[in-house]
Amino acid sequence: MQPDQPNNVTNIPELSIGGGLSPLNDGAAETSQQNQKPVKPVKKKLSTHVIILITALAIVIIAIILYASGILYIGFKAPSQRVVIQPQVCGETIINKYNATLTETDMQTMKDDLKDLAAQINKKAGHDNDANCQFILYYANYWVRDYKAALANAKNLQKLRTQGQFFDNNMTPQSNVDSMAQYMQTLLNRPSGN
Repeated sequence: MQPDQPNNVTNIPELSIGGGLSPLNDGAAETSQQNQKPVKPVKKKLSTHVIILITALAIVIIAIILYASGILYIGFKAPSQRVVIQPQVCGETIINKYNATLTETDMQTMKDDLKDLAAQINKKAGHDNDANCQFILYYANYWVRDYKAALANAKNLQKLRTQGQFFDNNMTPQSNVDSMAQYMQTLLNRPSGN
């Protein structure tokens, strides 16, 4: 006997929450405690479905933005059609220079600017296979009265058209490639002196 405990008090097991010994049913509690799995703390995590939904939504939003900006094209083609990736030697910057040149009010300045632009284009590799370059060179050669070179540009445009390459619709004046070639041929065939 211990000095600080009274004689009539017996040791009672401590009460514990969650499966410890109970003074009322100590045997059953011991058995159930052995069968219970340890309780893990509950963590909040996103389910797989939510992650997939967010990812799909992000992909759709990105696709809409790319489509609206003109980077992404969604369409159908017939089996006989082929996809053509058009080289961009004469891109937007050169097209804008060309269009600005045509708005020049002084004819001599316009001709000089076209001649300079044509010289820039002729230095670029691959300009023969770019419809935009050929279109600009056609009109540059026309304005400086080099009709043979302009006819060669028109014929090159016809060849590129059969390969599925066309000049940019933002260039002026809008012309039919066959008419361009025919007009140059007419100018070359006219009697000298006219």
